[in-house]
Amino acid sequence: MDLLFTVSTESAATLLEPLLRACTRSETTCQVFLTHEGVRVLESSALADVLQAKGEDVVACHDSWQRYGRGDTCVVTLGSQTNHSEMAGNAMRIISF
Repeated sequence: MDLLFTVSTESAATLLEPLLRACTRSETTCQVFLTHEGVRVLESSALADVLQAKGEDVVACHDSWQRYGRGDTCVVTLGSQTNHSEMAGNAMRIISF
């Protein structure tokens, strides 16, 4: 995998969406891990659609979703920091927000 985006702030939504679209255009493989208040980027419907389309390449921390998420159901895969560690180990580069 080329890139891992680790998102821990809600304000990352404005940067994350265009970066994910650029990765798709350039055929750059990437994954996204949402943690802490970063799970709130899913409140942006346009970004949530992009993230949902990536399927298992997007994981939200279960504990963060329970603490900061809004709504009963998370639209992406729920996981843990163990998932983040695995993703980081497979990434050539990590970009943190």
